[in-house]
Amino acid sequence: MIDKNTSYYIAVRGGEMGSNLMGGPYVNTDDRLWNNAGSPFVLSLFRNGSAAHYAVGDADAEEFIHRVLRQSEEDKDRMRSGPGRAEVRIGMQLHPFRDADLLKRWLEELRDKCGERLTDGELHRYTHPAPLPPAGAVEVTKIVEQAVLPHRPPAILGPGPDNCRSELLVEGDFAVLSVFRDGMHLEYRLPPELLPEVNAAARELLDHPADGYHPEWDADAWLKIKGREEEFDAEPEDVLKLFESLVGRCGDPIPRKDHPDFYKVWLSSVRDKLASAWDCPLCAWKRNTSAFCEGCGAKRDDIPSGRAVSAPKPKPPVPWSCLRCGTVGNSGSYCCECGAPINAEDRFIHESGPIGYRRGRGTGGFLRMLPNGMVPAPQPAPQSPPQTPPSAGAPAPGEWFCTQCGARNSGKFCTECGKPKEGG
Repeated sequence: MIDKNTSYYIAVRGGEMGSNLMGGPYVNTDDRLWNNAGSPFVLSLFRNGSAAHYAVGDADAEEFIHRVLRQSEEDKDRMRSGPGRAEVRIGMQLHPFRDADLLKRWLEELRDKCGERLTDGELHRYTHPAPLPPAGAVEVTKIVEQAVLPHRPPAILGPGPDNCRSELLVEGDFAVLSVFRDGMHLEYRLPPELLPEVNAAARELLDHPADGYHPEWDADAWLKIKGREEEFDAEPEDVLKLFESLVGRCGDPIPRKDHPDFYKVWLSSVRDKLASAWDCPLCAWKRNTSAFCEGCGAKRDDIPSGRAVSAPKPKPPVPWSCLRCGTVGNSGSYCCECGAPINAEDRFIHESGPIGYRRGRGTGGFLRMLPNGMVPAPQPAPQSPPQTPPSAGAPAPGEWFCTQCGARNSGKFCTECGKPKEGG
């Protein structure tokens, strides 16, 4: 008897390294009988530029493997023959097989014992059977909603990792929710009192599992529960609805510098830093975790003591893109097209799209991420008495002077104070 908990790979190596022209999906050109440890056997034959897959019964696979191993014993002292190269790998052990043409014929004979060719969905369900969920209450450790990415060999340039991924990580009573919304990630500390609701929702997801197969760039969702190693498929829309119901009850987002910081929340030092986060009273930047404000550069020690506040860090006048209307190339404090301040937060309250919004998904482009994972509250426009436009330097055609601050503009709103253009 063969051990199905061992992985098998019995193949005739193809002359091609793989089909990956123009950055397309990698295709294994080997004719092979294979399985993953503990999974059923699959026969894959490379024909007409793609691989055809067939389900192989355990008895037929066992007979074929014993036949190959008997020939391998006879081949120990023989020279290799045939144009291809045979490989017989059982677990980590390699066995000699000299005649690639013979192995290829045997693989084709094995195909005659199989049924119809498997579709992509049938292959996935055959090699990844849905695990049986436990009965009763469960404790969730991870819930993920993401895209199914195409396979990419390391040397092939192509779309980056799925930056639309939203997920919930739970360890004991500590949980962090990271959601993708409007081109950026927002991360929240989940209040412990919400965990029973999350576990009840996980039970519902387990009771109504999703089909595990999804084509490339399609939405996919899965969860893991305490005490089990398997991943349980879930309906992506149900997961996003759960995240939407939680995010409004999590308070302010957690400050972040880059995505890997999300996985550092398990460190006690990071937890202590998050617990001591402070809000800047000068610029309203929330949840700072260092000695200086992320928004204006003010030193925390100077603010409560009554001493002079440190001068804000100088910021270069680089062009910026409006978070509300998408206009690019702004250089002032307000958008020239819609008048929104440079860090308008109200879009997350009134104008934000749903969690998991897929703008740009499948195009291979990277969506814009904000460095702090959140934006400070908008500041009111400066109130100053109306000013007369300067006499020198008359405005060019299409330009106008702001009657409030005197700035020269060409858009619908003043870029310095946000006042709309008079007369539209």
